[in-house]
Amino acid sequence: WSTSAPGPITPLNWLDQVTSYAQSVIPNAKIMMALPWYGYDWSSSAPTANMTYAAATRLALNNNATISHDANGEATFTFADHVVYFQDATSYAKKVDLLKQRHGSIAGFAAWSAGAEDPAIWNIIRGAGTTPAPATPPAADFSLSGPNTLTITAGSSVSAAYRVVPVNGFSASTTVSVIPPAGFNGTVTADSTTINAGGTVTIRAMATISTLPGVYQFAVRFTSGSLTHDQVVSLTVTQALRRRVVSR
Repeated sequence: WSTSAPGPITPLNWLDQVTSYAQSVIPNAKIMMALPWYGYDWSSSAPTANMTYAAATRLALNNNATISHDANGEATFTFADHVVYFQDATSYAKKVDLLKQRHGSIAGFAAWSAGAEDPAIWNIIRGAGTTPAPATPPAADFSLSGPNTLTITAGSSVSAAYRVVPVNGFSASTTVSVIPPAGFNGTVTADSTTINAGGTVTIRAMATISTLPGVYQFAVRFTSGSLTHDQVVSLTVTQALRRRVVSR
């Protein structure tokens, strides 16, 4: 939702659980499951906005962001301090397939709202799309939120917070390590080596006065069991202003 941590709009296991509960208390013939055709743009510097498919793809193009899909099949991309999740035909097909295969006796499904959708969704509604493998709720996982670009002046430091966002009921702790930038005359450290699901870690980059201006890339690695995700960060170092001393 708009004030939550960034994440999928409708995780498949959540959709499965809500539908199962509905069937336990409501006659199947009265159940219509609502599916989203919208997304959200989470950012620390601007209000969250409802994202249509057209707006989301245009935003990704304008910011040279690569669109991928999370464990739920939802379309997602990041740039600067923005994290965007939205719906395309791939994510919609997974939701529809789960309802058909696990809850086929309900009355049907609807969507909010017309005009926000990926045009290819209509092929799925018409039944013209190919039939994918059976949809099942994916395993617990996590994603990351936080800036992927930082700027610092030589001789100073900068800090940023990175959050572990639970996906599909993920509740384990994660270990945190920093893969330092090559050729960087300074340090990049984390204020904690272990954080819980939903928690944040603060990364502090400090450049010495002799650090050369340029762009340095480092990674913050989050590991939990067999799961490993890296937050790659581009650190721009600018030259420190020199004070001029005038003798009288």
